Amino acid sequence: MNSTLDVSNSFYNELLGFLRKRVSNPIDAEDILQDALQKATERIHTLEDDTKLNAWLYQILRNALIDFYRSRSKAQAMNAQDYPTIPEFPEANDNAAMIKCIRPLIDELPDSYREAITKTDLEGQSQVALANELDLSVSGAKSRLQRARGLLKDKITQCCTIIHDRYGNIVEHECKNPECGCDSD
Repeated sequence: MNSTLDVSNSFYNELLGFLRKRVSNPIDAEDILQDALQKATERIHTLEDDTKLNAWLYQILRNALIDFYRSRSKAQAMNAQDYPTIPEFPEANDNAAMIKCIRPLIDELPDSYREAITKTDLEGQSQVALANELDLSVSGAKSRLQRARGLLKDKITQCCTIIHDRYGNIVEHECKNPECGCDSD
């Protein structure tokens, strides 16, 4: 097991590029990277598999980005009188890019599952209303919806490689199957 963190210049630049795509100020990106590398150095002993160092570092970077935007939001909230609205979590994710991939995959689901997921997740209908409409018990409607979500998840993971943060936001994705209609950039 490696007890020190040694990041090459090329990998450092790759990490910095990752941050610069997600933070508008290059100085903030460098500060976030330095803080993340310091945390990684302090916690290198927790890395169980050296072959997963890159993924481990990217996870630390994603968490550092979240902390950066949270602290920024708190600072803005303190000056709320200066801002008519406080922005939601910044667009530091690829959620919107995945939307065009999801609808065609929903359309491929069997009718009963497609109907359940469309009515609840896309149209905002409650599970109780879905159960009444489909003449199911509430637990039956919930089960159907969970199976539909599971099938959709399987279809998405067959189509794309997805990296998400701890809140479920998609931070990176890559299309594995160009026929699914999803574009990774």
